[in-house]
Amino acid sequence: MDVKNAICQYAKKKGLDIVVLGKLGDIDYPTNRIYQPTAGPGEFLTITSNAYMIITDSYHGMLFAINYHRNFWSVERAYTQFDQSSRQQTVLSRLGMENRYVKSNYNFTDDDIDYNAIQAKIDAFVAYSMEYLRTSLEK
Repeated sequence: MDVKNAICQYAKKKGLDIVVLGKLGDIDYPTNRIYQPTAGPGEFLTITSNAYMIITDSYHGMLFAINYHRNFWSVERAYTQFDQSSRQQTVLSRLGMENRYVKSNYNFTDDDIDYNAIQAKIDAFVAYSMEYLRTSLEK
């Protein structure tokens, strides 16, 4: 099953609307349950911060899902000439969230993410980075 069909299957099971930011193509889902808003940066952030589930092949979509403590799945971006997954995988690895990246066998679930533990890791990375910058600037 491809990712679009897996998203439709998940949305049907949960009774959810699908909000698409980008290209969609043909899918088997009621058109009155699909929204493709024109979204600038503010709208993107509002949509992301209010989403029940985010399924994205976008690096920035994944980062904002994490920032807003949303449930998410990061999927391989399969429609470009170059593999762009290393950025997603690096972030997810550093946060101990490797299981949130999928390339195939899409089985999107509502597994809870322990954002207390994730935020603690992010805070430690931020503190380390700030200290590194402070030390570098003092030299």
